[in-house]
Amino acid sequence: MKNNLNIASVLCTIGGGLFALATLYTAYRPFAWLGVAVIALGITVAVKATLVSVFEFASRSFWSKTIERKFDPVYATATDIAPLRALYAKEFGSEIPSAELMRQWISRYPRAFTLLYCCDTKPLFRRNYKLVGSFKLLPITSEGVREVEAGQATGSTLKPEHIAENWADAVALYIGDVVGTTWRGKSVLLHYLNAACDDAIEKGLPLYARPLKPDGKRVMTDHGFVQIGDGTSPPEIGKMCRLGLDELSKFDDKRRRSSERARNRLPESTRQQERLLQTVSHSTIS
Repeated sequence: MKNNLNIASVLCTIGGGLFALATLYTAYRPFAWLGVAVIALGITVAVKATLVSVFEFASRSFWSKTIERKFDPVYATATDIAPLRALYAKEFGSEIPSAELMRQWISRYPRAFTLLYCCDTKPLFRRNYKLVGSFKLLPITSEGVREVEAGQATGSTLKPEHIAENWADAVALYIGDVVGTTWRGKSVLLHYLNAACDDAIEKGLPLYARPLKPDGKRVMTDHGFVQIGDGTSPPEIGKMCRLGLDELSKFDDKRRRSSERARNRLPESTRQQERLLQTVSHSTIS
């Protein structure tokens, strides 16, 4: 815009000069109309530059500042298994549970998988929901812990009978399949994961997990997970790890505060879960 305004200023100056000469000197009168035409051209350039600038500013405000983006967590149902496995396969390759096993986990513990949807509310358009992340939390029984500790089971092979149907029967919590497709989605997802682990932490239940990607290894190392083989070595990709009661007590106040904020967004009742699922199903999903 600045360059166009400079051009307009030059044109108006030249046109004004020609018109002044034509007014002061008879010999230059034929240039009077030329001066007027150059001034008109300069004004046109200035008006056009101003209008373009205003339009660009309005467009940026309309499409960027007025787009509302939020994240909604919902618990997966049987109908979510296919897209969820596609997301996991893209992230983890073959290290994912079978569709039938996932279905059995959900049947036994309905909160086994948490899905994170990003909602873009665009002006004049419908809401667009996009799956941007997920994590798995499985409360496991004493038999399940023995299988995990013995190296006979992982987060991809735990049998349905190893999954506790309620927290009263759980002796540990297995965390797995943590994946976020965007930087912001990963950040929000970890807040919800922290919140979802609060019940286990309050009960003093150990947490089990096996990192499959460098990001997972980094997060587990930061939180104090150790390999179950010797109980001291830091996490390594593909190695089963545990976070015991001593490490759980080291979680700081900042984490607990962020966990509490996220916990307020997690579905707490069947009615709230159904309302969220209905909202997603009636929107454009990509």
